[in-house]
Amino acid sequence: LTALAEGAADQLRGLRLTKTGAMTGTTLGQMTFANIRNVGIRYDDGRRYFFKDLFAIEGEGPKPFADSGDSGSLVLPADRSNGGSAAVGMVLAASRPTSRAPEAVCWVVGPEALSASIDGVLSEARTGA
Repeated sequence: LTALAEGAADQLRGLRLTKTGAMTGTTLGQMTFANIRNVGIRYDDGRRYFFKDLFAIEGEGPKPFADSGDSGSLVLPADRSNGGSAAVGMVLAASRPTSRAPEAVCWVVGPEALSASIDGVLSEARTGA
């Protein structure tokens, strides 16, 4: 994974993206927001966890971009004809439509945050922490 260049996330807004998830299969969507800070996501354990620097993706068509069980799926540009096959992120969570938010949104963590997390895990593994 490589970090996005400064401002690159904003340039991805509106880009058609795809992922193949365990629950929803292959879906298409568009990035609607980039670099969102302080996103509170409530998990099945009832607790809310806060994340920063996430992307929001809305699905195209009747199916949401992602649903429960799709976490960990790599998100790629839908058009890879010009060699653009590098992952732009990984599915973190998905929301369901509500009366206050009628569109289902997929929350994606970008490659920079993923790289930092992976580096942290590897560092702990090497030191035995």
